[in-house]
Amino acid sequence: MNDDTHVDLEDLQHVAEMLLDAGSPFVAPCDDGDCADINNDGQIDLDDLQALATILLDAGTPFIAPCL
Repeated sequence: MNDDTHVDLEDLQHVAEMLLDAGSPFVAPCDDGDCADINNDGQIDLDDLQALATILLDAGTPFIAPCL
């Protein structure tokens, strides 16, 4: 999400900030080049934040996963 070639807590923070900036109901558009639409449903929402958190939890400590 932040273009540093790996998925980590900074990416989770980036997506959370996108949703907070979008306001309630916490749905953001998916812009080209900055897409955090993890589940490919055409919008960035809390489901994507949860999916990203799951990816990081599955990666284990230090919560870094390779980019796919």
